[in-house]
Parts: sequence; C-alpha cells; structure tokens
Amino acid sequence: VRIASEGINGTVGGSKVATSLYIEVMLAQPLFKDILCRDDFKSSAGGAHCFPDLRVGVFKEIVPLGIDPKEVSYKETGIHLTPQEFHKEVEHYLSQSSQGQSDTILLDCRNFYESKIGHFQGCLAPDIRKFSYFPSYVDENLKLFKNKRVLMYCTGGIRCERGSAYLRSKAVCKEVYQLKGGIHKYLEEFPDGFYRGKLFVFDDRYAICSNEDVISGKTR
Repeated sequence: VRIASEGINGTVGGSKVATSLYIEVMLAQPLFKDILCRDDFKSSAGGAHCFPDLRVGVFKEIVPLGIDPKEVSYKETGIHLTPQEFHKEVEHYLSQSSQGQSDTILLDCRNFYESKIGHFQGCLAPDIRKFSYFPSYVDENLKLFKNKRVLMYCTGGIRCERGSAYLRSKAVCKEVYQLKGGIHKYLEEFPDGFYRGKLFVFDDRYAICSNEDVISGKTR
C-alpha cells in the first residue's frame, strides 16, 4: 500500500469477507469522504496467499514517474472515460484506422513486458522497462503526439493519472483521454472486448486471464 499527498494506492488479498471489510473501513475514513467511492475498488480472483507480506509506505509519488507532483499535478489529468465510453472510442478508432484516417493514438502506458502478454487491439505500446521511463519516451516522441487525440490506458487507472498529466503538460496533443479504472474495470464489463490476452499483475498470480487469446507465453 502506497500513501502519498496525491492519494492512496494498493493491492491486498484475502477472503471475500475480509476484503469487503477492508473496503468498508476505507470508505468510512474521514480523510476519504467525498473523494473515495466503492467504484474505485477493483476485485479479481486471488487470496491472502498471493500477498504474504503487508507493506505500507509513505512516498513522494503515488506511482514512481520520477517527476515531482508539484511540477506535474494529478489535478491536471486527461478526461476520464468509463469502460463503456472507452469501448466506443476504441471501436471508432479501429474502424478509422482500417481506412487510414485516424487522428487518434491508443496508448498503453504500461511496461513492455505487461503489454507483451495482453493489450488493446491497435495500441501503441512503448518499449519501456519501468514507468519512470515514460516521461523520456514522451519527450523523445513529441512529434508523434502532435495534434493527436490520445486514448490512454493502464492496469488500474493509477499510472494514467500521472502519465496523462505529464503528456498534457507538453501541450502538443489535441486532447488526452484515459480509461477510468483501467483494464481491470474494462474487463469486468467487456471480458471479450477489444483487450486481448492476459492482464499482468504485480504479485504471485503473475497474470489474470479474461479471454482465451494467448498473445505471448514468455515476457522476461
């Protein structure tokens, strides 16, 4: 669990009763009143055995982008799209791309080994090993994003909070959108949608399957 001035981000595992209690306690915290809602939590198959150690830390950044939150604020993020809205946008993007007329980039802001085993069809997946390399990737490819509509996504929507803010700070894109709740929330509603393959997770489960597609069997 990471705690920062920007908010809180973490993954915990346990029985349905235990995790439900965790959610209720979090929602009851006065600090999170009118900020945190039940829809902000994402669930998937697992358990306490996937998380043998409880680690809670205070950090400067909610996710390690390597940019001071005072320089690029989470308050300057892209436009949040619900899974349904994002699905329609991707559908439109793919239909335009097939005709060579798209002014949109579908951007995966995760690490290369995550996108290698699962991603949205037609996405641009940067060859980066960790999220702190994302700013350099953007800086080196500003021409690519100039006057483009960017549809950004990540695992749970957290990295997009920082990533979209950084991309917007460059003032080159026509507009920046991001998938609210990330791939997790999208797959809850569209398990056989435009995301194909597995979803990489940073714990003992390694990956979560939502459809039968196998994109790659080896990642590292």
